[in-house]
Amino acid sequence: MITKGLVHVFVPAVDGIDGLKRKVFQIRKNFKISRSSIVYKRFAQAFQRQQIEAVIEIEIEEETLPVQQMSKEFASLNATLLILEGQLRIDPAMTIPHPQLVLDSFLLKMSAEIQPYWEHRVSQNTLQGLSSQFPSQDQAEFLTQGSELINFTIKGLS
Repeated sequence: MITKGLVHVFVPAVDGIDGLKRKVFQIRKNFKISRSSIVYKRFAQAFQRQQIEAVIEIEIEEETLPVQQMSKEFASLNATLLILEGQLRIDPAMTIPHPQLVLDSFLLKMSAEIQPYWEHRVSQNTLQGLSSQFPSQDQAEFLTQGSELINFTIKGLS
């Protein structure tokens, strides 16, 4: 059975779009990536830095990796597992859906681009509904469509 999830990928703005592509390429080694939000450069007020970021949708076979191991793998790549279908975990080590999903309205907006009708199991509201309730205050600049992020080839990466 295939399970879908959302992952927040980001790099410092100085790494550029190619830095984000390299990170997605690393994730692609272990997970199938099916969609991506628009790629933005934003000044994240919460972090006091500029970063390039997107949300990607992954697809995995359920028996591939335990959720905790997946979360550790994404943490090692400096990416965040936001949602995993059918999962509700409230644990100090790992919470799914990730709390940042509803605390960061810009992250919520990117997630709603991919899965607008996914229902948050705690708030019982869709991502699209939550996104419209909490408009983002962060300054952001459009960089590229999400399809450009997942349909790329970077020569020399292994």
